[in-house]
Amino acid sequence: MECDAPCRAAPGIYAAGDVASWHNPHFGTRMRLEHRINATQQAMAAVGNLLGDAKPFAPVPYFWTDQYDTRIQAYGVIPPDTDMRIVHGDPVDGYFTTAHGHHRRVVGVFGWNTPPARYARCVAWSSNARRGRPSRSYPRSARQP
Repeated sequence: MECDAPCRAAPGIYAAGDVASWHNPHFGTRMRLEHRINATQQAMAAVGNLLGDAKPFAPVPYFWTDQYDTRIQAYGVIPPDTDMRIVHGDPVDGYFTTAHGHHRRVVGVFGWNTPPARYARCVAWSSNARRGRPSRSYPRSARQP
């Protein structure tokens, strides 16, 4: 279902979850996310708007999954033309975190078995970029001098 920024498909009709695509004003693009976290947040926003809030739904996408002994996490929107830098760990060791830059800002992070404290710091870098604060630079990798 195509919805506007407040998740409205038609007058008095709101949609949320996998079925809904909406214009995310923060990213300036139409989105459709198939993650339970989004479905929950979008449903709360749609109900609030149905009751008169009239607020755009503008989340930063996030998901995580456990696949056997691997935890995968992603935060932000990672366009295909980003510059990727490993900022923690090493794929050879079975855990790492990448920061993704676009137009000189960190716009997303990706974690593969990343320890929670390290991943939280990476999300903070991405959150600053989301708010329009240019990152000073990528965070330094433990492997860099």
